[in-house]
Amino acid sequence: MLRFNQKNPIQPETISAIFSIIFLSLFILANFFVGFILPLYLLAVGVAFVLAVAYPASGLFVLVFLTLIFERFFTLSPLVLGKIEYKIFLPDIIILGMFLGLFFKYFKKNGKLSGKIQAIDSIFVAFIGLNILYYFLSVYIFSSDAYLSFSSLKNYVFYSLLYFLTYFAIDNRERLKCFFKFYFTGAILILGFVVFGIFNGEGLWTEFTPLSTEGVRILAFPHGLYLSLIFIPVLLFAIFYKKKWPIVLSLVFAVGILGTMMRHLWVALALALGLVYYFLEKEQKIAGKKLIGKIFFSFAIFGLLFFYTALMSPQSKLNDLFSGVGQALSQRGISIANANQDDSFIWRAIVWKSVWEKYQKNLIFGIGTGQVVSMENGTYHAFVEIRNAHNSFLAILVQFGILGFGLFATFIWMHFRMLIRADDFRHNFYKLALFSVLVVYLVAFAFQPYLETNLLSMFFWIGLGLIRSMQKEGKNYENFGDK
Repeated sequence: MLRFNQKNPIQPETISAIFSIIFLSLFILANFFVGFILPLYLLAVGVAFVLAVAYPASGLFVLVFLTLIFERFFTLSPLVLGKIEYKIFLPDIIILGMFLGLFFKYFKKNGKLSGKIQAIDSIFVAFIGLNILYYFLSVYIFSSDAYLSFSSLKNYVFYSLLYFLTYFAIDNRERLKCFFKFYFTGAILILGFVVFGIFNGEGLWTEFTPLSTEGVRILAFPHGLYLSLIFIPVLLFAIFYKKKWPIVLSLVFAVGILGTMMRHLWVALALALGLVYYFLEKEQKIAGKKLIGKIFFSFAIFGLLFFYTALMSPQSKLNDLFSGVGQALSQRGISIANANQDDSFIWRAIVWKSVWEKYQKNLIFGIGTGQVVSMENGTYHAFVEIRNAHNSFLAILVQFGILGFGLFATFIWMHFRMLIRADDFRHNFYKLALFSVLVVYLVAFAFQPYLETNLLSMFFWIGLGLIRSMQKEGKNYENFGDK
């Protein structure tokens, strides 16, 4: 263990993660201003890979932090050789490093993995095996698009391995706390994107997810998701540890989440809040009510000040932003109850109907990966990838049938049961926080291709790994999830 002093020991995983973050950030920033530089790429990924092998937990911290900040520019940054792009992304290198590091740690030292194989592991391995089988069937039997099938395989299998990697890498209480610190630090830095979006009149990188209604986003969708995942844990932190600063923080988080104009995130957070409140103990519910009241009051004051400032500067960009955001929020909110009049809901309805009609050909085993469906709406005709049908539940059901969907649903349900049945669930900050993350994801799955996109799915698999990790028993895991 590295130490600057006896009172504040610094874990080697933390130091390693910081070095990797610095090198990879330099490469990503150079990509923005200069373009792809192969020597810098090799240096950055080399450092990150070696440190992930030496300290697998550090690789996880790097994945979390850089995804939070750079989102698609980290998770979807390819290797470029000449004029050819190879879909070997930066997270892929780190995940491979973590895998090798854990392999050496557990197999070379102990000759076997520690812990017993449980039913939940068998379910997950069966889901992975089914995906691998369907890849070959899809390409060689169903004549699917090989590239699309491989992409599905990578998202459903390779990135899902983060579940096991997290389970083995986060093997004590200190690493769990360190994970949350890296996530929290990244979420704090996202606030800079919120401020930029407010004063610029439009958020950075929002062009990748255009609105179906009029208005602008002040924060990009992925950043909104990342704030949504930490929003309820911040409130829980205030309740459990009786802190006041989370009130201000959650207020700014709420501004960013609303500013994404992503309606399904609003709905997901509302449902997650309701479920978490239901499981809180009586004393915590009272504290929660007071906290929500303070947040609403602060939000109202903030809104009035913002409105007054915009009103006093009628020709300013701030006034234009207030008018645009206010109108967009109104339209987006109303459209939830009037889905039949919204373009994005109409698009989803048409695509889902087409996908369902194709799925009926094989209800039990599905139709395989790499398939597309045609959609028509008046004079508009297009082909849509089934994996991009904006519904991860439907995508899994249609591609892998009732068999594959059953394995996936059982796997998720076992984690819910694992959390809820824990004796300390109602008064354990970490477990309630991860429960809220899981609920947000499961609601959101019905509206976007989450499991089919690495920058959206990685935190889901990591969250499941953390849930599983907290169930470990033995002397190394005593009081693992308490305060």
